[in-house]
Amino acid sequence: MAVETDAIGVVTQYLDDHSPDLIAQQALMSDFGSGETITGPDAIGERLYQMYNVAFPGAEARVRNIAATDGSVTLEFDFVGTNTGPLAGLPATGRAVEVPFCAVYQVADGKIHSINLYWSPATMMGQLGR
Repeated sequence: MAVETDAIGVVTQYLDDHSPDLIAQQALMSDFGSGETITGPDAIGERLYQMYNVAFPGAEARVRNIAATDGSVTLEFDFVGTNTGPLAGLPATGRAVEVPFCAVYQVADGKIHSINLYWSPATMMGQLGR
């Protein structure tokens, strides 16, 4: 049970501040919505910065469910925010979104080693009127 508790603690701390200190140097984030794979704390941090601070300033991940087994943490959440900045080269729409996501984290030695992110870009773009 300690492994699960520790892993959930790392993930919940990461959700609070998106600190790159919690991401392992060779960590991979596989974004199954965009089809992209991002490597390392700097690139992962930049992607999240763009979403939470540029495209949707003040956005939040509203957690619906979190579970862990052997260092694997599964998180269901809604990404909630208002698009007031550019997103993927497109101008802001001023519209609010509430998009369901699922993220699966692999955690070891107090660091996130991988993130598999599942979501529907069509849902987000539809809510943005695109």
